[in-house]
Amino acid sequence: MSLFRSSGPNFLEQHMTCSPASRVLPVLTLFTLALVATEAQAQTCRGMPRGGGIAFVRGERFGGTTNGVALSKGAFALGFNSLGETQDVTAWDANLRFTLAMGGKFQVCPALGFDYMNEDWDMGGGMSLKSRIGTAQAGVGFGYEHEFMDGLSVMPFLAVDYQFTAIVFSLDTPDSGEDELSGDTLSHFNVRYGGLVRYKSFFVGIAADRYSDTEGSRPHAARFYGGFAFGAGGGSSARKAPVPRPSAIKASTRR
Repeated sequence: MSLFRSSGPNFLEQHMTCSPASRVLPVLTLFTLALVATEAQAQTCRGMPRGGGIAFVRGERFGGTTNGVALSKGAFALGFNSLGETQDVTAWDANLRFTLAMGGKFQVCPALGFDYMNEDWDMGGGMSLKSRIGTAQAGVGFGYEHEFMDGLSVMPFLAVDYQFTAIVFSLDTPDSGEDELSGDTLSHFNVRYGGLVRYKSFFVGIAADRYSDTEGSRPHAARFYGGFAFGAGGGSSARKAPVPRPSAIKASTRR
């Protein structure tokens, strides 16, 4: 059984009918938080391990399947996914995110991001529709790391982002000499939630996304991922490792 509401033709209708918004307060709030952030690293609030990692992703989105890769290192994260919606649609998306982390086991993480989606629709009869979708987002995430034993920890997270999306449609028909262009914008809040389990250098996780204006109880996207974590991570041994003092460094140099 699918995790989502059936999209069908309503997916295109959804993009065409949403109204634009000009809210800038979430973006200004994010920049304010970023200015006072003290630790530009870690992605615990966004579903990746401390220090970063690389993960292979599989899930569902807009009623179709998604497969891809996600890479996180320090404050930056990149992702790429191929999307299988129907046999008549070829789609892919890419995303970039910058996250600042504040705190220890419990983290608060303001973030900025940008997503780009490319869709090609084969409508039959020589007609094709292309959609190019760009989304800018700003928000804040919360994450908590609990270590059960040395090397084994669980990290639940929750993030809320304000998203503004611009869409350009290009319709190509046999009867027209040039493509017919149209566009639209939409905005909403997106809630991402999930959890991550890490054992030493390996991790698995699950994440789901839900729009603020979505009806029903199902998310519009959900994905499972697993991968390899970089660095020592957030284990107690790594957090409690002593930091050499300048006097100790000088003494060892003299020897």
